[in-house]
Amino acid sequence: MKYIYLLILSFFLVSCLPKELRQKKRCNKKLERLVEKCPQLLNKDTIHDTIHVVVPELLIKDSLFVKVDTMRLLEYVTKEQIRYVVKSISLDTTINHADYTLIFRLSNGLFSHDITIKEKTIDKPIETVVDIVKPIELKWYEQLYIYFNGWFKWLIALIFLYLLYRFLKSFTDLR
Repeated sequence: MKYIYLLILSFFLVSCLPKELRQKKRCNKKLERLVEKCPQLLNKDTIHDTIHVVVPELLIKDSLFVKVDTMRLLEYVTKEQIRYVVKSISLDTTINHADYTLIFRLSNGLFSHDITIKEKTIDKPIETVVDIVKPIELKWYEQLYIYFNGWFKWLIALIFLYLLYRFLKSFTDLR
């Protein structure tokens, strides 16, 4: 018995759509049929937009201990970059770039590097092509024809009925 109630309840829940949802479904169907009949209503339009991204400043620090062989170091580094400090070697190198700054230090066997990624704002323009439905634009003479065509038919019909009335009245008037 409980299965019958469940079946009836599921039937009512599945079969009934809210009024707004039915209206939207009906409008979508009508629009699809209209676009099938008049494909010139469907136009391609390009949307131009700009994506704005801000990359925040980022600082990365790291260090490690190394054993420095003075003779091997002189092969890779110029003498101007080396300072002798109480039987130890100190090396400072800075690389500046528009996007980042690198600082390398070697002092008393401690190799450390700091990487600073500079704050940057990126603006990238994008274009998206979408389909839109636009009314067909009519020329001025087409609009005039449509305007006169609406009430002009009634005017001709009224004139025809008036003339028919006058013609039939002449046969029914026996004076």
